[in-house]
Amino acid sequence: MRPFILNREQEMVVSWMEEQERAGKPVRFIILKARQLGMTTLAMAIWFHLCVFRDLIRCQVVGHRQEDTRKISEMPHLMNSNLPSVIAPRCEAKKVRLNLYWENGSWLELTTQGGEEGGRGATPTAVHATELSSWDILRVQSEAEKVLQGYFSPVNLVAGTYLGCESTAGMAAGSMYSRFIDAHTGPPGLWKSFFFSWKGVPKYCLSVSKEDQEKDALMKLHYKKGNAAAAKKIADGFGYSQIWFERAIEYDLLVGEVQWAIAKVREMSGDLRRFDQEFPLSWQDAFVAGGRPVFEQDIIGKWDRQDLPETALMGSHLYMKGNNIALNPVGADWTVYVPPRDHHEYIVGVDCASGVKDGDYSPIIVFDRHTREIVAQMYAKMPPDETADQAVLAAKWYNSAYLIPEINNHGYACVKRILELNYPMHRRHPNRELSTQTPWSEAFGFMTTRSTRQMIIDTLAQAVRENSITVWSKELITEMRTFVYNQRGRADHMGGRHSDAIIATCLCLYADAIRTPPEPLFYEKQEEEYDSDLQRWRAERRGKKKSSPHPRLGSFA
Repeated sequence: MRPFILNREQEMVVSWMEEQERAGKPVRFIILKARQLGMTTLAMAIWFHLCVFRDLIRCQVVGHRQEDTRKISEMPHLMNSNLPSVIAPRCEAKKVRLNLYWENGSWLELTTQGGEEGGRGATPTAVHATELSSWDILRVQSEAEKVLQGYFSPVNLVAGTYLGCESTAGMAAGSMYSRFIDAHTGPPGLWKSFFFSWKGVPKYCLSVSKEDQEKDALMKLHYKKGNAAAAKKIADGFGYSQIWFERAIEYDLLVGEVQWAIAKVREMSGDLRRFDQEFPLSWQDAFVAGGRPVFEQDIIGKWDRQDLPETALMGSHLYMKGNNIALNPVGADWTVYVPPRDHHEYIVGVDCASGVKDGDYSPIIVFDRHTREIVAQMYAKMPPDETADQAVLAAKWYNSAYLIPEINNHGYACVKRILELNYPMHRRHPNRELSTQTPWSEAFGFMTTRSTRQMIIDTLAQAVRENSITVWSKELITEMRTFVYNQRGRADHMGGRHSDAIIATCLCLYADAIRTPPEPLFYEKQEEEYDSDLQRWRAERRGKKKSSPHPRLGSFA
């Protein structure tokens, strides 16, 4: 038997809990972690301590499966059987099945998550839920969030009460995902989020020689100084693949840590996605969509970690300001990442919905054909006519952009409104001449069918896989994380999630593919200064011109 000595991660949680207690605040925390960091053991020890040294304390630990609950129950029973002899007569509890009961009226109950009323009928002081990500996977008839609320709701919102949940990551949806994202990225609130990766954990690092440690430091120094080739040569000597070379640099991993990770991935039959789920390096990469994801998750994770451009602006809606179009700065439905640039060609994709509160979103995506990036988006629940108004304003603002709305369902009303505004849009059969007998509903807008839907989704999946587009939109990234192939092989969003921004982006890429490539952009070079006429003559002999294709944007020809 050994004393319970806190590790680094446990110490961080306990220190924060003590701060909350001293401030007279209730304790609420959610922990996203790598495997085997001892968070369930920590919660069990704290709950046991509360029951021993306080009267009338009622604690619950809720496991995700019965066999795991039985395994967890061994911890408090072991503590109870090995109390110091000085306090054992007063502090030893009576064991009833998996539960412990003390003479001071306190009890510690271990249970397995059940129905939505599983936690009703008692007023506990402290509740801890383990492996919350697995609750959604194991449930069939009810949602994990409703079950969790059944355990959490009876706990009073007062000082001296405790609520906690911890888990390795799972689906990019469900109770664990929603609660962690809300606590970690939302405004400061009652819940505290913790993320603990495997980096820096001693047991997740192999022993290496001092020579390898020096080579590792030299590799990172070469990369820092811009000599990526020399750094990659050292990484090749370590046996790193390209992805582990990039991770070693990005996360400053030690050579022993990378070697442990490579060996662990081999144990998992080379399943890197499963490794990242159980041993994440960042919280963005921790949540991997359940099922088979449509889009490459590693690339999406990198997009999620990048900062927004300095030019980003937010507002509620576009409107006419005299002869110009402006963005109302009050609100957040519109996000303009990069304002319109002269001579650039743009495409505006629209996926229209009803606009009701509980319905889908009506996103508008603006795509730059030259830089191949999403430069603006509207992500709101808006009626079809208002969506059409905003789409037309966006298209006019972005250099009379090509407008391609989806016409399915509520899209009919959107397309009709665009026709009323007399703005040109995508024609389904551009080579056919329009006549008075041609119904407008058969001529304009993109009709999504079973075959065309998969075609445009494959186009976006290829662009993600090749990393040939730039995505700033957090809403689009979130949708991509929960867009999977279901059991029937159909690409679709997971239950309770959305795919509206995905479809709007697909429309932009489809229009870009069928249209003539944009004209190459040119920029005027500044007149170079030469030290002598001889240098000028040599430059002219090499064919230097005053203008040349832009080195960043190039040409699509």
